Amino acid sequence: MTAGAAHVVPDTRADEDYSCQPVSEVVRAYVGFPIGDEQGGLFGVLCGADLDPLESSAAVDAELIALLSGLLSSHLAVARAADRVRHDEEVAAALADTDALTGLVNRRGWDKLVADAQQRVDAYGDPVAVAVIDLDGLKQVNDADGHTAGDDLLRRTGAALRSAASDHDRVARYGGDEFTVLTDDVGVGDLPAHYARFADRLRADGIAASLGHAFAGPGDRTVHEAFRLADAEMYVDKRARHAR
Repeated sequence: MTAGAAHVVPDTRADEDYSCQPVSEVVRAYVGFPIGDEQGGLFGVLCGADLDPLESSAAVDAELIALLSGLLSSHLAVARAADRVRHDEEVAAALADTDALTGLVNRRGWDKLVADAQQRVDAYGDPVAVAVIDLDGLKQVNDADGHTAGDDLLRRTGAALRSAASDHDRVARYGGDEFTVLTDDVGVGDLPAHYARFADRLRADGIAASLGHAFAGPGDRTVHEAFRLADAEMYVDKRARHAR
């Protein structure tokens, strides 16, 4: 439909653009009009479907549905504009809560970032992902070389993670030897390569650490659930690395 196919399809099996779709075996009639986002892209589709074909396209008030999809697009643009202001304010407040040692966002700031991310997931279905990074051997460094050496390791870790971060990432020191990354607007399929940048940067700087990540999305899992899954995946990575 968004590529030029009909908005009103009385019989999907009789329409060349829809008959090739497997769903046409079940859905026999379809009506759909796009809901645009504030940047002119596709946010969703206002649609209806029927298991039986329609007698004709006149059975549907296409103008009314098109009007409704336009109103939804306009409302979305206004809501998004207001949400950007809220988002910018909350991120600024979160970034002001910093860890004195590394200069990264601290646990309090991280909690604010997570709350903001969850609000965007719930309201707009924005893609969000979380990574958890845990250092190897911080206690041993402290015991063998003193806490000054341990603090230096934490500072170098913060600098490495910051240098690997893109504009989509917010990096935090969650506590102790654990760091976290909150990532916006990166597709699920792109996440392994995206987070590999952090692992590669740490390795290049001679820092041993384990990393796990997980995606959060509407109907999938919350940001808190993604954090727990990323934490579990981090321990899987840690065990695998130590077993080599």
